[in-house]
Amino acid sequence: MSDRPSDSREAEKAKHEREVFDQFWRVAGLRVVPDSVQNRKPPEPDILCEIEGEGLVAFELVRLIDQDLAEVIGTASTRGIWIDDPTLAEVRKKVGAKDYRTACPKELVAYVEIDALLPSMVWTDRFGQRLRDLLDGSSFRRLWVFVLPDRKTDGEIRFVHPEP
Repeated sequence: MSDRPSDSREAEKAKHEREVFDQFWRVAGLRVVPDSVQNRKPPEPDILCEIEGEGLVAFELVRLIDQDLAEVIGTASTRGIWIDDPTLAEVRKKVGAKDYRTACPKELVAYVEIDALLPSMVWTDRFGQRLRDLLDGSSFRRLWVFVLPDRKTDGEIRFVHPEP
């Protein structure tokens, strides 16, 4: 029976990862076979799915900004307050800290639920090359930075390296 708090946290985490991934692959235009998407447990990456024409691909998801903090930043940023972008630090943790076990190609999806990142052009100029350098020294074949859809936008792939 799964009455333990850690079991319910794990179930909630898996549900959230699946929801994020379902939005991600649609915005990214990936040809994911919908019934193939599975949550996985460590040491595997978070999601395993089949992509038409490629076969199985594993995806590790990393939230760049905590939801509560993102809401505070989103409100505060309209008043000129800014907190440093966490993208490099969070991606560095994922590419360097874990040995993900899978025989499939791996991709890293770094995401935010509220777009509290720098404006797109500024963000890419500031972080693009450093993210490419981090990825090129890792076991991931691709890095995506994804802004989830909200009431105002359809979601956005802010960065991808290398292009699919």
